[in-house]
Amino acid sequence: AVPWLADHVIAGMIVLPGTACLDLALHAGSRLGCPVIDELTHQVPLAIPATGSRQVQLTVEPPGPAGERAFALYSRPGAGADGWTRHATGTLAPAPAPAAAAPASGAAAMPAPWPPAAATAVDLGTAYQRLAAPGYHYGPAFQGLQAAWQHGGDTYAEVTLPATTPAAGHAIHPA
Repeated sequence: AVPWLADHVIAGMIVLPGTACLDLALHAGSRLGCPVIDELTHQVPLAIPATGSRQVQLTVEPPGPAGERAFALYSRPGAGADGWTRHATGTLAPAPAPAAAAPASGAAAMPAPWPPAAATAVDLGTAYQRLAAPGYHYGPAFQGLQAAWQHGGDTYAEVTLPATTPAAGHAIHPA
């Protein structure tokens, strides 16, 4: 069992975080030579029962013409039960070829400023309380928001995994 999972509750149910789908797909893709997630579509949340178990299965298709592989994430209640539910689908891709070296006469590209220059800082004092109002409850493992900014319709954030949440074994930790 993973204790941090109980810290991700939506509408009163423990739900597998979307980033866990990313982590599972990245793990499979790295073993198959497709370490890039080209596409991910969530279809149905994967609710975790308070008691009992769920089987989870990630299927990966044979490679397509460009080496890409379709994948899907399924679950079903308990061992041996019928009725697999598809929760997410996507595409894994091979790693892109290294970029060609920049011409010697041009200046090196400057990284974009962080946070974006015209962004406005967001007050985090009540961020988790505001999320709880519509039913999103995040326990300690999911409270790593350090700073946030808004620019137009975009939100930028700095998030750190709490030190008490083990990160080993994940390409990207679901919390």
